Amino acid sequence: MLFDAIEKSFEMNDIYGVINDLYMGVGSGYVKCTECPYQSKTENKFCDLNLPVKNEFEKTPPNESIEQALFGYLSPTTLEGDNAYQCSSCDKKVTAKKGE
Repeated sequence: MLFDAIEKSFEMNDIYGVINDLYMGVGSGYVKCTECPYQSKTENKFCDLNLPVKNEFEKTPPNESIEQALFGYLSPTTLEGDNAYQCSSCDKKVTAKKGE
């Protein structure tokens, strides 16, 4: 909300994109099939990161630092079972790794 208000005040003076220029980052997500070399890549623009401090649903201990939360954010997850990945190269549902 604050960034929206700042951006609108700049736009009134014909200045555009200040917040994006200062704060936007670009990350790359991927999904990698474990049965073949296929890997899907996506580019994600962001202005903030959602780093969990405490996850009450999984009953995991809270992160003790920003570094620990970032490590968890960047650690790949496994897509398997009901959440398996539909690999376009294998043409079937497979176990895959998903990460940022």
